[in-house]
Amino acid sequence: HVDRFGNLITDIPAGWLPETPFQPFRATVGSASRPITRRVTHYCELAAGEPGILAGSLGTLEISLDGADLAKLWKVGRGALVRVALTL
Repeated sequence: HVDRFGNLITDIPAGWLPETPFQPFRATVGSASRPITRRVTHYCELAAGEPGILAGSLGTLEISLDGADLAKLWKVGRGALVRVALTL
């Protein structure tokens, strides 16, 4: 789902991604495989233009850019492939 702000709302349960900042992960969106490696608790923690992932109000992972329409800028929409993997 894409909300009215351009955030990508996934169906991936937020609990699947450990909350510890010491567990590195990599998330990618769409066929261009744009990387996301920052987990935040609030949108305002992101710098302008920085992509991040956070637990949304529905308990699923959301991917966003603070103050920008991620879906429009990255040209992705509903049904875009989102992958999240823990890294070593």
